[in-house]
Amino acid sequence: AANHLHHVTLRCLPAGLHNRPKEIPETVRAAVQEARGDFDDILIGYADCGTGGELDTVLTEEGLQRLPGAHCYAFYSGVTAFERRAEEDMRAFFLTDFLTRQFDTLVIEGLYRYVRNPMYVSVLTFLLGESLFFQSRNLLVYAACVWVGFFLFVLGYEEPALRRKFGDSYRDYCRRVPRWIPQMPRRSN
Repeated sequence: AANHLHHVTLRCLPAGLHNRPKEIPETVRAAVQEARGDFDDILIGYADCGTGGELDTVLTEEGLQRLPGAHCYAFYSGVTAFERRAEEDMRAFFLTDFLTRQFDTLVIEGLYRYVRNPMYVSVLTFLLGESLFFQSRNLLVYAACVWVGFFLFVLGYEEPALRRKFGDSYRDYCRRVPRWIPQMPRRSN
């Protein structure tokens, strides 16, 4: 190997496990047990990743340790810098490009069953509510400008990108669920 690590074998688990952290501990256990006969040493390069300590429990049972940190981003920035960033800004969200490339599921649950853009709709509803509460024409104009921005972004970039990525499943979703005005599900008799 070019890096002279020919004695090291890297085995990756599916990145999609980050969407289902409860599955991480037992998936790691299965991978460890499968590898035990083939290797003298097993190193776990996995963070807690939302398992709430369950991964550490499994690793203790298996007699192994993992890299420190709550999130794989801590491996890159260092645990201290990661924790400081999380403390300084509670809105901080750490997402790697590797993980985002693994997102291949069209989410049509929760609010997305009623409207395709629930986050944009909620921001606009909040702005409209503020403009009414404060009786502010300026806030109303601002809300209209924000809506135009959302509208152009959704039509010009977001929806074409989703059509390319998800094809017919996204087109079907668009036929069933409105873009802006939530549609409540029909009750069956």
